[in-house]
Amino acid sequence: MESRDFEIILLQRLDDCHHIVVIGIGADLREDDAVGNLLACELVASIKELLDTMGNNDYVYSENEYIRGGQILVLNASVAPEQYISMVKGFAPEKIIIVDAAKMGAAANPGDMAFIETDELDMSTFSTHTISLRYFIEILKTMGLDAEFFVIGIQPASLGYGEALSRPVEETKVFLKSLLLEYMQRNCLNT
Repeated sequence: MESRDFEIILLQRLDDCHHIVVIGIGADLREDDAVGNLLACELVASIKELLDTMGNNDYVYSENEYIRGGQILVLNASVAPEQYISMVKGFAPEKIIIVDAAKMGAAANPGDMAFIETDELDMSTFSTHTISLRYFIEILKTMGLDAEFFVIGIQPASLGYGEALSRPVEETKVFLKSLLLEYMQRNCLNT
């Protein structure tokens, strides 16, 4: 999906949401699989900086792991999102965005983004996650969380062992970070 088309759809899905969770998922040492958690780490640092600049020290922060401030909760869930079930449920967001690398078929190019619907997610355990994303979402819904979920998949170029993202996946991460940060600053930090 083209970046501009993706941006339009994302903003339509967020629909003026003011209480949001962003969860980055992936394996740190599996190249492009780390895109979700690297995005989350960068958002955590950027949101902390914004809150500090605004003189707002009413936030909970753990470096490179999470920040809860304003109407935002951003989590670097790495390969174990289930660790954060209680935190997410307690935050009671309107919308939850999960970002992860996802193989989207032969027609997808590295760095391509797509919305993956919950019913398209496999219930089985992914190779780099301790539980599947679909099961994670089902647990939160079963616990009574009334939020809209959507998964943003980013097509990886490489899932070998290493810490660097490929250029197209890095570019997508930068684009998505900018888009989410701008949205959250406008709609979630000043409310």
